[in-house]
Amino acid sequence: RIGKVVVFQPPKPSPIGLLRKGEDAAKSIFKLHAPRELQPFLYTEYFKQFYGSVNDFDKPKFQKRLVSESEEFKFQFRTFAQDIKLIDDTVQKSIIVWYKRGKGNSLELIDYLRNKGPERWIIRKLQRFIVNVPMSLFYKLRDENHIEEVNGYWVQKSTGLYKLGKGLLADSSKWDTELFIV
Repeated sequence: RIGKVVVFQPPKPSPIGLLRKGEDAAKSIFKLHAPRELQPFLYTEYFKQFYGSVNDFDKPKFQKRLVSESEEFKFQFRTFAQDIKLIDDTVQKSIIVWYKRGKGNSLELIDYLRNKGPERWIIRKLQRFIVNVPMSLFYKLRDENHIEEVNGYWVQKSTGLYKLGKGLLADSSKWDTELFIV
């Protein structure tokens, strides 16, 4: 047997947030199409409206600032880069870790950073050796003296902090004890 779906309007609107946005999207679909049956295109339309109201996927105005005038070679790279932050540095911090394998060697690059300062090319090469951590973990590592500031960048200081294949090991009790034998 075919079931029966009853759509009703509650006496009060849904609370502000996702429920309200879902309700508004559904009302819009029913008002626009007045469907007697729920066709697949209605679901597509609903989710377009719902997700369109939930998130502004182009909050930094990528289309306007980088694409729309590209035929005239008018790009706003500098202002775009200043305005957008892919990594929110108020909730996490970057740490350059020690890594040496094959051609990848962060230790040489860290030495260069320490001795000659942050040049653009060195910072670009160091990007692949960066681990982002939550601020609470950053403060813990800093307070326990496992990281140090080198010319404005935070760098691994303790031997066991990063392990190839495992990543950042914030809990020093999990570090290999043989690392400390001299």
